[in-house]
Parts: sequence; structure tokens; C-alpha cells
Amino acid sequence: MDGNLQVERDKAGSPGALAGVRILECGDFVAGPFAAKLLAHLGADVVKIEPPTGDSIRRRGPFRPGNFDPECSGMHLYLNQDKRSLAVDWKDRDSRRSFDRLVENADALIVGGSPHSIEQRGLTYEALKRLNPGIVVTTITPFGMIGPRREWAATDLIQLAAGGWLYVSPGALNDSSRQPLKPFGQQSDLQAGLHGAIVTLGGLSARRRSGLGQHIDVSVQACIASNLEMNFVHWTYGGRVASRLGRRALGPWGIIKLQDGLFSIVCVEQDQWKRLTEYLGNPEWTQFEIFSDRLLRAENGDALMQFIEQALEHLTCERAYVELQARRVPCSPVFDIPALLRSDHLRSREFFVEVSHPKAGVLTYPGANFKLSKTPWKISRPAPLLGEGTAEVLHQWTDDSRRWSTNSSNTEHAAPLPLEGVRIADFSQVWAGPSATLALALLGADVVKVESSKRIDTTRRLPPFADNVSGPNRAGYFNQYNQQKRSITLNIKDPEGLSVAKDLVKVSDVVIDNFAAGVMNRLGLGYDDLRAIRKDIVAISLSGYGATGPKANFIAYGPVQVPMMGMAYLSGYPDSGPSEIGLSYGDPNAGLNAAIAILAALEHRERTGEGQQIDMSQWEAAIGLTAEAFMSFALTGAQPERQGNRDPVESPQGVFPSAGEDEWIAIACWGDDQWRYLCATIDRPDLAVDKRYDTAAKRKQHEEFIEATIATWTRTLPAQAAAEMLQKLGVAAHKVLSNRDLASDEQLMAFGAFSELEHLEVGRKRHIGTPWRFSHSPVRVTRPAPMLGEHTDEVLSELLGYSEQRIRELRSAEILS
Repeated sequence: MDGNLQVERDKAGSPGALAGVRILECGDFVAGPFAAKLLAHLGADVVKIEPPTGDSIRRRGPFRPGNFDPECSGMHLYLNQDKRSLAVDWKDRDSRRSFDRLVENADALIVGGSPHSIEQRGLTYEALKRLNPGIVVTTITPFGMIGPRREWAATDLIQLAAGGWLYVSPGALNDSSRQPLKPFGQQSDLQAGLHGAIVTLGGLSARRRSGLGQHIDVSVQACIASNLEMNFVHWTYGGRVASRLGRRALGPWGIIKLQDGLFSIVCVEQDQWKRLTEYLGNPEWTQFEIFSDRLLRAENGDALMQFIEQALEHLTCERAYVELQARRVPCSPVFDIPALLRSDHLRSREFFVEVSHPKAGVLTYPGANFKLSKTPWKISRPAPLLGEGTAEVLHQWTDDSRRWSTNSSNTEHAAPLPLEGVRIADFSQVWAGPSATLALALLGADVVKVESSKRIDTTRRLPPFADNVSGPNRAGYFNQYNQQKRSITLNIKDPEGLSVAKDLVKVSDVVIDNFAAGVMNRLGLGYDDLRAIRKDIVAISLSGYGATGPKANFIAYGPVQVPMMGMAYLSGYPDSGPSEIGLSYGDPNAGLNAAIAILAALEHRERTGEGQQIDMSQWEAAIGLTAEAFMSFALTGAQPERQGNRDPVESPQGVFPSAGEDEWIAIACWGDDQWRYLCATIDRPDLAVDKRYDTAAKRKQHEEFIEATIATWTRTLPAQAAAEMLQKLGVAAHKVLSNRDLASDEQLMAFGAFSELEHLEVGRKRHIGTPWRFSHSPVRVTRPAPMLGEHTDEVLSELLGYSEQRIRELRSAEILS
């Protein structure tokens, strides 16, 4: 197809940012393999360790009709590109010895499964450091390696329930009988994989400074809890239980029907609303008092969206898209997979990649999550056949000169923070950029957030506010995602303010923004400007559509990105249409991807002295989240149907009502043994021996009956009690936690996921802190989110060397505002 990137062309490209880094992946299914895939595309040499039967994702699919060859599973083909496969039988001494030789020469190990299975295979840092004290071991488990629920069984649905996402999805419902709704695919594992890649790079950075390896413990539950937008702090700041019921925080916001399809529109700012109403010809209803500000428009959202639909329904989606975006109104068609593949913008940016596999043939895949100017993301090889790299890997990885030497007497000492000494000039706002800089700040970077009192960050202006008293320092949304940062106020549109900004760049290693394409250039802070100030600068822009292409000037707020990426079309109750998923999902996903790109660029700079430019399209970074649907379409030619909370392969899986008001339990039976245990628990042993239900495929033919039977039992019990009964027998189940539940969750508490520091204006409020634990580096929140401009004088005097008089003059001239 036109505009794609052939694997053969990549083979002759530049070495990746992680060239020379050796990573062992003992993951399974999605989370660990996805983390390793991200690093493989950046140049790391990734060896996938599989059992003799192969990774379970090989048996899940999707498959071509009638061809269930595990080498041709769609998700295996996507998740394991650029890796080599080596089969290890953990019970065989020779096989284990071969694996140990690889450990001796590895830089990092990414491992998944339950804590017990990890420990049983001897894959902990404590067990492996005798072979290689410099190895970084990243474990990705549903609940972390410690805590009372560490061994609870989980699938994506269970992790979403435990992390609080399920309770708020799909959002803006008025029917309380509708159960919380799962987004399409394996989203909790994909997000945990992003976190796993970030912390593995962080661990390698800390090792370079100290010579020490360490264990990094990633909790999928905590990763999801950290991605809840303002939902967690609605409880800790305002005592409000956020749920899928009720209304949006602002308006207009929603999906409407146009002449040829569904269309998404949202106005975050008042000026966007004004431009929308001008485009509509300022009809009388736009002057109604109930639509006079964005909060009132949210309260009356149903009526508002009906008016907007009536005003636009004569248009095609493409015409509305182009004409509204020309007026800077955030909007997008609700894309399905074929529409994404046809996109002129994505094709012009060569986003889609054709890869030839020896058994699956040539297929089209989602491509790069971001574009690095010096060390491009690339695919150099298709997903491996099981064990095909064994001889080659054992030959290449047994060079004694590769072994990491560390003074054993130092191995118990604390390692430094991974990004100690790195400074980031942060021009980003709202959620995407701040998510990136939060991750980097937690790893030790000094993040200086450049703000303006004349155009305050949107998240400083949105509820919830501490004690329901509004103010730019009292917003829980801002305070959640800007922990561990410093804030300066600066008018960079003034030439003197721009000069101050450039002085900050001189003492920074990274510059980040998430403005629309071209804004930084117009401000005088484009990459060429930055490079003239500091030659080795790493600069990243997180624009909605990327820096090039026919729609590069379009804007893409987080809520609009869910329809853009295809997620809205794929998610929803089976008896209804496309749905939102409770979060502005494109934003945090873009932020985590940006953190990976920055860490990789810093690794390259450490080795070569070169900085580089990173072009990040938030749209492209999000499309890979729907890879399961892309692979299904590639293999079958059909758009996957909406499943609701059901799984396309396993059964039963769902969200069921529990005793109490709006209380729910998530249950997932992934295996015939779990089915039998479920039947015993709900006192229906007859179902366990009924041949009509003895396989997942047969159970899927009777899902309505099975779900009704389970619901009859769950309605009689509190969700927590029912989950504990099922988990005792190994059945994956969890109460669907609200934000109130999360704030006192004993597992998150034991894991250390919360931060609660004294803030100058709001006092002590609970936030989600770090969703990972480092064994040697002191990675934790030590600074609350900053007051607006709190560190202006400190930064200008201590970092930039400005005198008190110069600072007074700048403030008098309203430059520091």
C-alpha cells in the first residue's frame, strides 16, 4: 500500500536509541511483551523467553478463519516484532543453565505473571543478582509483589475494576441499571506495559550512575489508578463519588449523528464555544441562559447536544471535520478500523507498516508511536517463530566481556534517582504533557513548569477544588498531575519574557510542549531556536496530529482522541452504538509514550552527545491501543463487533450487580477449571458437569443464561465478600472500586501508591503517587504540586543567576506573570 514503511528499508537505517542494550523478556500475554516491544523498536536487543508451549497470546488470536496456527496469532504478530524467541523449560537443568548464561550478559529482565510464579521460577532480583548484580529486574503483576491481594487472580477486566477505571466508564449515563463498561481490548495491560518500559529505562539510567541493578515492582492496579483524570481527587478533594452516571464536567461534549456517520465534538474553552456558535450562525438557542457557561452547558448537555446535532446533521463527517477544525473547534469523526486505514493524514505520515512474516504473510500494522529525528523507531524483523533464535542468541550473548561488574559490597547501598541532574523546561499543560513530566519528575528530573497567570492551565480552573472553594492552587486535577514539579510564571509572548525562557533552556536537558503544531516555532522556541541555544537539547512536541501532514494544524483534545483512535467505535454495550470510555484516554497514553521517547533520547545522548527532536502525534500513539482490532481486521477483513464486558474468546466474563446501591463485581473465568470453581461457589455444581458448558466456546453460545445465573447469586452478597469467596478458589474477581473505595484500598496502601504531603493552600490531600516501587533508588513523591509561580524567584536566582534587582524589574514590567 502507499505511504507505508517496509521492513527491508529499516534494516539499513540508523542504530536505535537503545542500541547495545540487551533485554530478556519473560512476560506472557500482553503487559510484559508490550513493554519489551516498545524498547525493541528503539533498538534494544530483546530476547523473548517462552515455555516449550509458547506464550499464551499465541493461542488467543485473532486468527484467520480456520487457521489456528499459534505462529499466526494476530496479537503475537503485533506484540513480538523485533524480538528473538528462546524456549526454556524451567524444570530442565540444562535449559535453565542456558537461561542463566543469558542473565549474566543481560542489562534488564522484564517479567510478568503472579508473584508466586515469578518467585517459583527464580526470576526475582534477589535470585538473579548473584549471576549479574547489575541487572535491572522489572516485574509487572496485577497488584504488585507485596500486599494482601498480591496473589489474587486477574485479567484486564479485573484490573480495570481494581484500578477504578471501570466504575467511571462509559460516563454521562442516566440509566443506573447499566453496568460499568469495559473499554475495548486489554487496556490495563497496555498501560502497565508503558509504565514497565519507562521504569526499565529508569533503572538502566540509575545503574549507569551507580553500577547497581535493582528490582522495580509495577502494579497494574496502581498504574490504572494513576490514570483516572480528576476522578480520584473528586473524592479526596470534594467528597464526591465519581461514577459512570451523571453529567460531563463541561460542555458541549458528546457524540452526534451526521449525514454519513457519527461525529464527536467537545469545547473545553469558552472561545471554542464562541467559534462553534459563530459557525452555526449564532442561532437563538445559543443565547439561552442554560448554555451561558461551560459548566451550565454540561448540566444541560443532553438538550445542548440535540440542538448541535440538528444544526449539523445535514453535513458529512468530513465536511464538519474540516470546517470546524478550521475554526479551532475540537472534533473528529468516530473512526472505525477501515476509516483509519484510509486516513489521508496517517498515510501521508507513513504511519502504517507492512511486515512480511514467514507464515502469516504480509500484513498491515500500526506503526511508530513517535518519530525521533536521530534514532528512528523501526521494525527490523517480524515476530519470531517459537524458539527460532535459540542458537543465535546463545552464541551472541555469551561473550564474557559483556558481563556487568559491580563491587558486591555496594549492592545493598541506595542507588541514585534515575534522572538525578536532568532538568526539563516544561511548557506543557492540561494532561498529556504533564503526565509525561510527572513520570520523569518521579524518576528524579527537575521539572520547571512554565506557566502564565494571564492564561492559566485549564486543569487549575476545573473542579474538584479543595473544600469546594475555587482557586488556581486548589484544583485537585492540577495537583494530581503536577506533583514533584516547580512552577514559574512567565509571559513568553513578550520579547523579554522569551529571553528568560531561552535562559532556562540553556540550563535544561529537555524541552517539552503539547501545543498544536507550529506554536513553538511562532513563539521563537522551535527546535532550530532551541538547538541554537543548546546543541544537545532533547525537544519533544506532543501535538494532536504530529508536525506534518494535511491535518497537522488540527487540534485534538483528550476526549476527542477516543473516537479518533477507533476506541469509541469498538467499545459499547452490545445492544447500543459506539461509546466513550470514562476517560480522556488519549492524554495519559500520550504522556507515557512521551516519557519513553524522552528517556530513550537521553540514553542516546549519554552515549553520543547528540540531542534530537521528537515529533509526537498523540493520535498515532493512541492507535496501537486498538491493535487487537487492527489485527482482527487484517486477518479476517471484518471490523470486530462490540463485546461490552464480554471477552471474545473466554467465557463467562462480565460485571454483575451486588448487594447495595450501585455496587458491582467483575468476574472473569479464563479456563475450564475456573468455570468449575465458579459453579461450585455459586451453588450450581450441575452446570459444571453439563456438557453444554464444558468449554469456553460452548459457554459463549449460552452467555445470556450463564450471566443471568451468576447475577442471581451476586445480587445476594456484598461485592467484596463475593470476590473473596471466588478468589479463594482462584477465580478472577474483584469489587468494582469507586474513587471512595480506592482512597482507602488496603492493597494500594500496602503497595505505597498514595502520596499525602502538606500543600501551602489546601493542606494534606491524598493523591496517587508512584505506581511502581524501586528497591534501591529513592523514587517517591517528596514535593506537592506547586502554587502558581511559587518557584519563580528561586529558579531565576538559583538556576539563571539573576540578581534581585533584575527580578524586581522583570516583575514590575509584568514579564513574570
